[in-house]
Amino acid sequence: MQLRSSVVAAVLAASAMSAVHAQTVSAGGYSLTLLGDLGGPRDGRNGGYAVSADGRTIVGTHSIDTRPGQGIAFSWSAATGWQRLAAPANAYDSFAQTVSADGRVVGGSISALQADGNLDRWAVRWPGDGRAQEIVPRSAGWGSTVEVANRDGSRMTGSFVTTDGRNARFFWDQRTGFRELPPGGNYAVQLFAMNQAGNAAVGYAGNVDGVYGSRAFLWTEKSGDRLLPTSSAGEPRMDMAWGVTEDGQTIVGSIGTLLSTPDGQRVDSEAVRWTNGGSSIERLGFLEGDDTSSASSISADGRVVTGESSNSRSGESRVYIWTQQSGMRSLAALLEAAGISVGTLNLMRVIGVSPDGQTITGQGYRVDDPNGTPQFWQVHIDAATLRSLPPASPGSDTLRVRTSQPKLASLRLSSKQRAPLRGNACGMGPGRAWLVQCRMRLQAAH
Repeated sequence: MQLRSSVVAAVLAASAMSAVHAQTVSAGGYSLTLLGDLGGPRDGRNGGYAVSADGRTIVGTHSIDTRPGQGIAFSWSAATGWQRLAAPANAYDSFAQTVSADGRVVGGSISALQADGNLDRWAVRWPGDGRAQEIVPRSAGWGSTVEVANRDGSRMTGSFVTTDGRNARFFWDQRTGFRELPPGGNYAVQLFAMNQAGNAAVGYAGNVDGVYGSRAFLWTEKSGDRLLPTSSAGEPRMDMAWGVTEDGQTIVGSIGTLLSTPDGQRVDSEAVRWTNGGSSIERLGFLEGDDTSSASSISADGRVVTGESSNSRSGESRVYIWTQQSGMRSLAALLEAAGISVGTLNLMRVIGVSPDGQTITGQGYRVDDPNGTPQFWQVHIDAATLRSLPPASPGSDTLRVRTSQPKLASLRLSSKQRAPLRGNACGMGPGRAWLVQCRMRLQAAH
């Protein structure tokens, strides 16, 4: 497959097969906007992986029901509807994993079957003009993917395999082009977030020094790689970093361990903030009645954290918002208290939060939908309401509605899980999208 401008420019496909009619309800300093399923082909379902800073564009992958493991990179906005991102006709799949602040530039990967029957993957940048721009030279290696980008999409970083078979990382700049990053240690890295300037990124380092598990990871342009401190008592460690502030001084994610239970393995984790450049660790706790949590996004100034809290027995996942004065609060409970009913909608997971911390974009499902079709939503909180967010009173954030385990099992493809993968179960994939889909297969096996 050759990703050249002349080939790709003609294959941009836009599809709004299911028009989205957003519905917004406002009360008490909050507003809830229901975006529906975002449209697209009817032979699968959409998974959102990133949202623009202005909250107007969601990018991700459309999973095809008849072709498990394959996907179509898409971009959605209320103005354009669902759009398939450019890819050659012979593409096997494509994944969109990051988007610029204005929604114009998208990063991800495209794969195609080679003449020898093997699948290869190329890191691509969709600059918003109908092209897919290949940014890792073929001479450098293969199996590349863009994982994160800065505010305007002029800086991107990700992973690839060198010609001599080493797992490596790259940094691409619009002015200077591609360069391989020096290895920081004996581990494989996957990144999940980059700050707006593009000089700090976070994720996890897997199998550090040959020890199975993961450590939360920070890369800065100035200092290079750093493994963040952990307070996980058990082994193997399953720590991950999912968000970083603009100054790179505060990181959010989770610390945890992999546990063996009668029902199989599960990750026991708690949401945390690493402060002072990653030197200190602060546990954020759980929502009332829960025992597992993870922090997935953070505002540019570090004052607002969002993520998910869940109960290992029921499997139910809930979205929370955290501030220093309020602690962890159930987003659904706050909406209900303000007079906005979420009805049968389970908010379930966060895709991203705006730089000011006021707009949260996420994905969930309706409890009464037998197909578990992903439903997308946005919650906006007025600045004054956010500043005065109160701590939870006893019982205010308890789980109101629970769904059945069969329903939860059917929804796992729509849920972005917070855990690293076992290489012997899934092998190398295209990054964040692969992390989600592969983790779901691991859970289904248990």
